[in-house]
Amino acid sequence: PPPPGPASPTDAAGDTDMVPPVADAGTLPLDLKLTLDAHGMLNVKPKGLKGAVGACTVAPVLATGRDERLNRAKEMESHLANLDRMVRLASESKNALESYAIAMGRGLGTDFREYVTEADREAFQSALAETEAWLYEDGEDEEYETYVTKLEALQALGAPIKERYDAYTELPQKLHEVTETLMDMQTQLAKEDAEDAGQAVIAGAITWVGQCELALLQAPKSAPPPFTCADLAGRMAVVTQEITRAIQASQSAKAAAARAQAGEPE
Repeated sequence: PPPPGPASPTDAAGDTDMVPPVADAGTLPLDLKLTLDAHGMLNVKPKGLKGAVGACTVAPVLATGRDERLNRAKEMESHLANLDRMVRLASESKNALESYAIAMGRGLGTDFREYVTEADREAFQSALAETEAWLYEDGEDEEYETYVTKLEALQALGAPIKERYDAYTELPQKLHEVTETLMDMQTQLAKEDAEDAGQAVIAGAITWVGQCELALLQAPKSAPPPFTCADLAGRMAVVTQEITRAIQASQSAKAAAARAQAGEPE
């Protein structure tokens, strides 16, 4: 039998509705390439999206029943929404890669200069320059995963530099805060008449902080710092426990002395 012709605008039920329009997602306009083959198969692919990802076939376009036309319209709407998401992800990941390359390239000549060796800086600058050149030439229209992979490769080189910069910037302030805390503890020991029990602990901690400050000043900033914020927190946790025990012991001794003076039993 001959192939069926185009569906009539009016079906057996007198319905004059054609394929309902796809709802406007209100997101990102897509430049689509639509091809219709001899069998009524509609092939859809976004322009500028490389590879087979994003392509789909909707068949048959000229459906004969209203329910079938509705299903085809929903299928098309779902696929276009997925294409919109893929194009948006590719655009966002491309922008993230470009921003990171530019920011780190600038930082290597300013803020981060002390925190990387000359050899590592030259290698990183070369990788950043190659990435920027690729973005403006062959990488203009690539898939999401390609941009993410390149960004992760750059971050593997840049993360240690940024971590050293953050550590050497933060540690002096942390040492200052530790010193202030030790002074406050010393004052509290005096108020509780527990200086004899806790003074040695405080003196040892102050000496250790001074050694940390000296080591930090002498360390090359292109190498990891000689200690971390976690080291400071761990040492202070031990000091706090020992000072708390000294104060509690002093308070217990004073309470026992008061009871003895009042003639109360132990």
